[in-house]
Amino acid sequence: MNTSHSNATKPAGAARMADVAERAGVSVATVSRALGGGTGKRTSKTYRAILQAAREVGYKVDALATRSLLENVACITVGMHHEGDGSFDGDMGYTPAGFFGRFIYGVERGAQRYEAHLGLFNLDRGPDLESQIRHIVQKKHINGLVLIVTDDLRGLRIPTDLCPTVYLNSSPTLEMENLDTVAADDVCGVQMAVKRLVELGHRRIAFWKAVPTDSHQQCRLEGYRNQMLAMGLGYERVYHEEKDEYPDLPFLERMAISFEHQYLKDGEKPTAIVAGNDVFAFVLIRLATQHGIRIPQDLSLFGFDNIEAGAHTCPSLSTVVLNMEAMGYEAVRMLARRLEEPAGPCCRVILPAKLVERESTGDAGNC
Repeated sequence: MNTSHSNATKPAGAARMADVAERAGVSVATVSRALGGGTGKRTSKTYRAILQAAREVGYKVDALATRSLLENVACITVGMHHEGDGSFDGDMGYTPAGFFGRFIYGVERGAQRYEAHLGLFNLDRGPDLESQIRHIVQKKHINGLVLIVTDDLRGLRIPTDLCPTVYLNSSPTLEMENLDTVAADDVCGVQMAVKRLVELGHRRIAFWKAVPTDSHQQCRLEGYRNQMLAMGLGYERVYHEEKDEYPDLPFLERMAISFEHQYLKDGEKPTAIVAGNDVFAFVLIRLATQHGIRIPQDLSLFGFDNIEAGAHTCPSLSTVVLNMEAMGYEAVRMLARRLEEPAGPCCRVILPAKLVERESTGDAGNC
């Protein structure tokens, strides 16, 4: 990466680099290397002192000058271990590793942007999780940690006293003490899907939620209920996989039973369903087809997450898109900012969602 460009600018009449050096107690050459993209040996302590001095004397510094505060980043995923069990996840190639890989790609781009070394680690949930994280941070000299948990942090002991830490893929409603978070707008994403279905003429719209209902699913359910109420539709259906009722059955069999018990026997069937994730939408397309229900002529479907396979199903799946790469990149940017301002308040960033319309949604006129 080219580091020869200058990252500091000084308007006419403003403070000089020599003023920064005097305030920080270092040489002008050290300030030049720190703020101008030099390649000499750097320490976080020296950089922080120089940046603080620059602020105090009014020397304007480009944001890129802070990049080398972030030296070693660890991206730790928790709970991503996947074993093939004949479930729909394995059959469709929808593995947690593939799904969360888009987060990791964004983290990688962020580390490159700040010229930081990046280490990737995957840990299982368990009583020794905290000690494992501490071991990684201390052994690898990590000074910035991105934490990705495949559901949520409930019941986990996460050390926050080691180095700046960002929780990536947080619930948009979750506020963590001593922890910066990055989330997608689950609530608004479902609200947009419901609104679009209403624009297509649908009035009986259902939501299919996951069981157990984690924080993301709860936010998506909240978005569905809020939007249905706001539009005065007077209709609510919340279907779910009957996991508690049939815990020993494979996923697809449970979904087939749930579809029959809840949707097929509904006396006032919905003309559209918003699924809590794309996996449920894939199964609903499959089950509807088996029962002679046409998608979208008889039933429109929206998924959530924009899994790559959704573009290749028949019909292709309309879905809510989360910009996971941008979320990963934002997490690293937050680490860099935290290193520059360690005493600042905890920050929660929520990135917007958007819709991608494909073949699974259509006009309600034929329903």
